[in-house]
Amino acid sequence: MAKAIVPLLKKQRSGSIIQIVSMSGWIAQPEFVPYSTTKGVVLQMTRNLALDLGPFNIQYNAICPDTILTSATNNHAAHLKLTIDEFAIEEGNNTMFKTIGFTSRDS
Repeated sequence: MAKAIVPLLKKQRSGSIIQIVSMSGWIAQPEFVPYSTTKGVVLQMTRNLALDLGPFNIQYNAICPDTILTSATNNHAAHLKLTIDEFAIEEGNNTMFKTIGFTSRDS
């Protein structure tokens, strides 16, 4: 996406790109090596492009959502030997707002 749009944004000397990354780009998790690695790469790409594109008045940012309910979440909870409800409470207690519960991307 960046490869396709950046030349156009440079030409107009303005724009904004927002990447959806993941908290897994920031933190380590057990048995998440491939996922966390790819998210870390996208996060670093975002940082570098923000620096490179800033002089062209182009903003390049990332949104890093925390845990959402997916099949990977269910697998991770099972790996930790927690029910999904127990996992939701534990994850919720680790957030700054102490929220409990998930929003499913499938709903």
